Amino acid sequence: MSKNKKKVSFLRRYLNAIVVSFFSAFVVGFLIPLWIAVGKLNSIKVGEYPGMPQDEINKQYQEVLPSVIQDSILMCVVITILASIPTLLIRFKISHNINLFSELVRYLRNRNQ
Repeated sequence: MSKNKKKVSFLRRYLNAIVVSFFSAFVVGFLIPLWIAVGKLNSIKVGEYPGMPQDEINKQYQEVLPSVIQDSILMCVVITILASIPTLLIRFKISHNINLFSELVRYLRNRNQ
């Protein structure tokens, strides 16, 4: 019974720091690929040449759109994962004044005993 209370209190104690750090990492991971994708799509919308027909521009836009979306989703996932690690470490140090790795090791050792 006491192990369940320790587990809940451990998660509840740090839940705010975890949620805030993952949310901020996701915002960074979402906005950077969004700006890159908008830049790519706007450059296609303008056309390569000033006198380019609108049908040709629309055709190129439709050909490139799926790959731009796929690249953006992949970059969002990668940037979110990479940005969440330092934000977790910083948030734990600021909010709770602890080292995240040492706290996890201590929790896992106490849980196994």
